[in-house]
Amino acid sequence: MGVRVGRPRQLHHWNRDRSACRELLFRRHRPSPRGFGELLVVSLVSLLVAVTATKLLPAVTLKSSWLTLDELARQRDSVRAERDAFHEFADDVQSLSTATQSTTGANTIHVVDAGRGGQELDRVRDSYRETVMALPDYEKEYGETFEEHLTAEFGPDVASVVIGGREFTDPVKQLLVQQARESARQREQLLSEFSMEATSLREARRRLDDVDGALTAPGASGLRGRSFRDLVEADGDIRQAETDCEHLIEDRQRDVHRINRQYTGPEQPLLQEYLYADLDVTFPVLAAALERIRELRERRSAVIREVVERD
Repeated sequence: MGVRVGRPRQLHHWNRDRSACRELLFRRHRPSPRGFGELLVVSLVSLLVAVTATKLLPAVTLKSSWLTLDELARQRDSVRAERDAFHEFADDVQSLSTATQSTTGANTIHVVDAGRGGQELDRVRDSYRETVMALPDYEKEYGETFEEHLTAEFGPDVASVVIGGREFTDPVKQLLVQQARESARQREQLLSEFSMEATSLREARRRLDDVDGALTAPGASGLRGRSFRDLVEADGDIRQAETDCEHLIEDRQRDVHRINRQYTGPEQPLLQEYLYADLDVTFPVLAAALERIRELRERRSAVIREVVERD
């Protein structure tokens, strides 16, 4: 996305303060030239090693792992409402009158009605409060005062005119309209990223559902009545399911990279950090796949023990 005039908050707020993530997504500086891979790509080997440290990996059930789709839908609705609110504000500002200027020969005559200018600025302030700040999720997502939010979105120079100025001129009007449109465009861009994320989540869900078939096989107590051939087949199914999980992790990493590379820089959160800040895990698909690998390995160990005991 484009250059933002607002200030980013501290990085340590990312995982606990959704408003900080939201602000960094919408009010970002131009990305650094360094490679995105330095920020995101985690090797598959490292992820698989992490499976052994189960104390650090929260359990991800079938039900909770798909709450991410519900959360994504909620966030999509919220961002779409913000986009529409900024467009509405821009339309309101565009309809207002400004101080005029006329040219006679070499002289430019400024016709300024301070009283009218103040009234128009009152209308600008009222419109901002009645559109952008009136959204149902505003307090939860931002919780900022009028002055704070306006400054972060439009920059201190324009905000100072709107907050304490007396003249509503054409340059101020155009800057407000342009920046409001830019804020709306940024949200539109984010909505396209949401769509990509939803597609990736649905594909991950389908593949994990297939893996879960191997986890519904009889446990250790049910293995004793199975033939040696059945145990060998079960071992093969489990190994295939683990391989499928590893491939899913690789594909999901590529999806996360692809979804974020358009706009993520060194000081911005990943889209997933923003979306899933209220969940137990930042990367729910990876956590779900790793949890299944752990369960599959436990199941395979039980199969191997049963085979060994029969020798």
